[in-house]
Parts: sequence; structure tokens; C-alpha cells
Amino acid sequence: MKIIGYVGDHTLPVVTEEDAHILDTINIAFGHVGEDYLLETDGIKNLWALKQIRAWNPDMKVVLSVGG
Repeated sequence: MKIIGYVGDHTLPVVTEEDAHILDTINIAFGHVGEDYLLETDGIKNLWALKQIRAWNPDMKVVLSVGG
């Protein structure tokens, strides 16, 4: 069984070490796409939290959800 966590920018810093250990994938909302390319991730202010989350579980996949 795979466990995927969907988090928004405001919830990235509250992911715990216990959360990180059980997650196979973390899906972060979200980047914006336009004209077939990623426009920006400026709305994601807490990407810094990924460094700690990945330290807890370096095998976790990180996925960026995108929208237009």
C-alpha cells in the first residue's frame, strides 16, 4: 500500500517526522502553468520545510501539483 500526503504551502511546516516516515509521496499544492510550462512557484513560501522532510525520509517522492 502506498501512502500519499497532499499538503498546501501552509501545512508543509507542520509535517512531522512521524508523518514523513509513513509517507511514500508528498504532493504539494501548487505551481501555476501557462503556455505549456511552469510559470511560478512563488506562491509556495514554505519550500524550505522540504529540506527537513526529505532528511527524515530521503526516499519519499515529492510531487508538485500544477494548475492554470
